[in-house]
Amino acid sequence: MAFVTMCISLLASFYIYDLSDLYSLKWIDETIDNKVIVNINAGFDETSYLIQEKFKDAELIVLDFYDPIKHSEVSIKRAREAYPPFPGIRRIETTNLNLESNFVDLMFVIFSAHEIRDQKDRIRFFEELHHTLKPNGKIYVTEHLRDLPNFLVYTIGSFP
Repeated sequence: MAFVTMCISLLASFYIYDLSDLYSLKWIDETIDNKVIVNINAGFDETSYLIQEKFKDAELIVLDFYDPIKHSEVSIKRAREAYPPFPGIRRIETTNLNLESNFVDLMFVIFSAHEIRDQKDRIRFFEELHHTLKPNGKIYVTEHLRDLPNFLVYTIGSFP
């Protein structure tokens, strides 16, 4: 039964994520030249190289709020061992991004905000995003849906 569950999970994940346009970044219709972009992850970064390729003339700052005490998921630990971090990545706390006010033109929080389990920390995190964003800046937050396909991928892990 465990083998069947694992196979269903892998097939559903392949269908939902790998066959979609998610990682092509076609859903981002921004034109950014010589601006500041921030990409924030929670220990596993699949998108910084893609963002860098899409916005070649922008300054890309990559932030990682992974904390092995707060984020004890085995999958993140394995992913961190398998994939090297993006060059120049900065370690941060979710409550302090260590960025200037009104500094960022475009921010990405892709599949990472759900890792902030504490309600107060999550609120503070989004306040920090707002604080560092320029008045006309944008934030893209992408998360897993709580639907049947994601249940097939994550089983009970798809619920908080």
